[in-house]
Amino acid sequence: MPLQGGFAITRGKYKNCTTTTKMKITKHQLKAGILPTTIGVVLLLVAMSSAMILMGYYHRMHIQQLKRSADQGVLLQQGVQLALAAYADDQLNEQWQVFPLFPEGQDSIRIKLKTWGAMEVCQLERTVPFKHWQKAFFIGQYGERLHKEALFLSDQKSPLAISGAALIKGDAALPLSGIKKNYFNRQPYSRSEMVFGNISHSTAKMPALTSNLSEFYEMAMGLANNVSQDSLLRYGIQQSFGSDTVAHCQLEQPWLHHAEAEGQVVISHPDSVVVMGSSSLNSIVVCALKIIIASDYEGEIQALAADTLIVEQGAQLQYPSILVCLGKSKEALLQIEKEAQLSGQALLLCSSGEQEEQNFILGKNAQITGSVYCLSREGFSR
Repeated sequence: MPLQGGFAITRGKYKNCTTTTKMKITKHQLKAGILPTTIGVVLLLVAMSSAMILMGYYHRMHIQQLKRSADQGVLLQQGVQLALAAYADDQLNEQWQVFPLFPEGQDSIRIKLKTWGAMEVCQLERTVPFKHWQKAFFIGQYGERLHKEALFLSDQKSPLAISGAALIKGDAALPLSGIKKNYFNRQPYSRSEMVFGNISHSTAKMPALTSNLSEFYEMAMGLANNVSQDSLLRYGIQQSFGSDTVAHCQLEQPWLHHAEAEGQVVISHPDSVVVMGSSSLNSIVVCALKIIIASDYEGEIQALAADTLIVEQGAQLQYPSILVCLGKSKEALLQIEKEAQLSGQALLLCSSGEQEEQNFILGKNAQITGSVYCLSREGFSR
């Protein structure tokens, strides 16, 4: 029924009979406080909906970021393979070079090679708008190549003397006079073979090294001291190979203990350094006139000593460790004491020009898994 001025008019079933009824219109009032509550619920629902939308958005962004990171990892790994192939073809040097990642050339990567002590570091860079990626890795030998060549002893017209339980396992390039058994502490050589591998004739001139280690040593010792020994012991040092700056800590005391260092870091002392087992060293270089690696040390190390380098009994030097005695005095010594182990390389050079009194000494049951580069005339194995 339509309402007209507050009255309802109905017609009955009799003719000319009209009834008029007065109706009262009532108003329904909301309870006090219900309006703010309703507004609060609506706002809460809006907030929850917005949060769910944002969570979905960031979830999609995270998935996309993971996918981009995975794609970038694949590209960098492809760059590593490309760098190794270029290295094998002698295409790399210390200048940045651009190599295409795909035949079409729509994407590329920059590669260069740098010297780090006796090691070589390959650096990769890839840049796209608003993004920059870097990767660095050492180039070394692995597997069969690591164990194939055991020794090259320059031909100084005297044979290699071997005694006790010394073991040469792998190919050896020896003087024309060869190798002979010798007595040490009245004990003869005890193994069935003197060289467990192929023997070839060496030359008077040693194969050239890929880097000038004496030059690197002088450069490292001359670096500005930009990290204090207190900072090294308190906080440690980490320096990326992508940085143009080498972190250098010149020790005030020769004892290197409870120190953590990683990357492009040089730790030096003008006289001597004793590397203790409490230190954790990764990819760094230690330089000093004399270096002693303590018997409790276990880990990798690259040590460059000008005159004397000693690995104490039982020390465990893991791959890729490199020991270099530059031989700057005629009495230079590289000694690996009994039961010590080295996985990597040991080099005794002759910077002084005097070889007669330089010695490479390998103690009883000591073991070198890797290569030995020796310019000394003396028999080095005991």
